[in-house]
Amino acid sequence: MTPESPLPWTLEDAIVITDGRYVIDVGDCNMSLVDAAYVVHACNAYPKLIAVLKHCARGYQDEDAEQLLGELGED
Repeated sequence: MTPESPLPWTLEDAIVITDGRYVIDVGDCNMSLVDAAYVVHACNAYPKLIAVLKHCARGYQDEDAEQLLGELGED
């Protein structure tokens, strides 16, 4: 899974305020600034998570890591 805009995101990059609502690059939703910061943090951490899971799945034959990669749509 790859975002349409390059990572890392910052709140300033990811959020536009339109009609009093926060609009994030990944979709239009009403959320607090704290929730928006959480989304930005999670998106920035995603590539690192995938790299660690792949290392565990391949290097240690970790079935749980392999299953989670599949659930996330990653090979």
